Amino acid sequence: MPTRKRSPHGKTVECASGLSCGSPVPALGAACFPWPPCDPVENSGCGPADQCRIVAGGATCGPAGAIAALGDCDPAADACGPGLACGAAGLCWPVCKDPGFCKKIGYESCAKKSGEEWGYCVTP
Repeated sequence: MPTRKRSPHGKTVECASGLSCGSPVPALGAACFPWPPCDPVENSGCGPADQCRIVAGGATCGPAGAIAALGDCDPAADACGPGLACGAAGLCWPVCKDPGFCKKIGYESCAKKSGEEWGYCVTP
């Protein structure tokens, strides 16, 4: 069954069966990606030149970035490396699903928007 998502620009995107809708770069609107999603913490489920990125409503594969952890980034054009996401203060942070993972790698908590499955590790 097709899924639909309304972009910030008012356009509705309809994705074919087996694809889900999300917004890799919210300012650009909705896009279709394979379901089930890849895993951004493990960076699995994508091709060799891609990485798994968190997006509004889930995760999707996209071109691999090169910015290292805590490197400067632009959230509108996330170029952080595999396993990282551009977040607070315009820095690349490790992607997380739960606070326990963050604590294991030396961060305080997992910052997630309400209702989102993925977030990024942060320090206080």
